[in-house]
Amino acid sequence: MVSNEMPPAEPPVADEVLAPALTAQDAPGVRALGPLRDARRILAGDFLQQLAEVAESCLRSAAAC
Repeated sequence: MVSNEMPPAEPPVADEVLAPALTAQDAPGVRALGPLRDARRILAGDFLQQLAEVAESCLRSAAAC
């Protein structure tokens, strides 16, 4: 049987570009990096029922730092 479903896309890794830029901003940048990494892990997993809502919450938290 052939499936037309595409495999889930892997979210981009925040560490490649954002980590150096955020850590250069000292404590606020380091605090913002944590929720961004958490959002990536959440979006890559399948263990939550409302992935998008939880990831959005992480992103709002990072933006508030």
